Amino acid sequence: MNGVPEAMLLAGAAAVRRVERTVAADIPVTSSRYLHAQRALWRTDTGQLDTDRLADVLARARPGDAEGEVELELLSAVVRLGKFSRGQTIKVRSYLALDDQPVSLKVWRGFDERTSPGRRERLVRAQIAGIDGYRSPRVLADGRIDDIDYLAETVIYGRHPSGPAERLNAAADVGTALCDGYRATMTGLRRLSATTHPAFRDRIDAALGPEPNRDWTPETLARLRDRVLRLIDQDRRLPVAVTHGDLVATNIIRSPDGRHHLVDWEHGRTGPVAFDLVKLILTSGDPARLLDALSATTRGFAGRRRCYSWEEQLALGIAQFLSWSEAGRRSAAAVGRLHRYEAEHRARLRLLVMLLP
Repeated sequence: MNGVPEAMLLAGAAAVRRVERTVAADIPVTSSRYLHAQRALWRTDTGQLDTDRLADVLARARPGDAEGEVELELLSAVVRLGKFSRGQTIKVRSYLALDDQPVSLKVWRGFDERTSPGRRERLVRAQIAGIDGYRSPRVLADGRIDDIDYLAETVIYGRHPSGPAERLNAAADVGTALCDGYRATMTGLRRLSATTHPAFRDRIDAALGPEPNRDWTPETLARLRDRVLRLIDQDRRLPVAVTHGDLVATNIIRSPDGRHHLVDWEHGRTGPVAFDLVKLILTSGDPARLLDALSATTRGFAGRRRCYSWEEQLALGIAQFLSWSEAGRRSAAAVGRLHRYEAEHRARLRLLVMLLP
């Protein structure tokens, strides 16, 4: 397949408009992971979707498994999954069969061209095309029509890593491969101040304030705050390259041959390598073991003149997460996920203590 017919892309984009009118309907919630895991959904004799099998898979999906992902409609050989925010469509992903091959079509509608996550993903995917270390599905076609961004790519069959051992193994494999990708797209070194928000320092000062909790004393938090603020004030350099931006287990798919693939690049950008990998380390389930597993391949990202050490770069990556803590806590509380957010916040502080003993 050399590309996706424009008529099909237009039809997919038009479906977004139709779907918007069904938002208020009683639609069952499911997750795209059930489609990734079911190669049998595609009939090899016809190249079409097996609708009976699909119905069975969706029936076994647990409501609420993936908050915000909604199975919208089934039209011929097309399955559409959508994400919504305050009743407005953000993104629709379609799985369809073209030229006897299944294709994933992502559609974003209603964004300004300059700020569209669809445009960002299209630009990043063009930068990493053909670079094996990024483990990205092959892009078949992409573009923008009116206020609609679209990207068609090959479907990756497999499943997300689950359980501590699988998550750690996937993180080690993806992290090692990504380091090769980073080296291929590295644009040099940038000062910290050129890669972070102007309010970064002030936010950290507040986020690591002397508020006592069951895990850390005010003295421990004060020491961490002082260490991080000193690092920020030094304004040294970090290596930057094309980064994924959201390295979590649900964006990793393990295919039957054991290879791990990275999907959903809409948060990608050129940024600090350490800031990208630190999220993978945090969500691996065993940060200490993953740091050890990646130590050989990450060694080259530090040791240069006026450059932060690798541990300091990772610590600053965690600090960036912490600088968003106030907004993150409000958002989590609004959707009833404050308990989970607090657990993630404690995990970040534990890793920060490990990196800056």
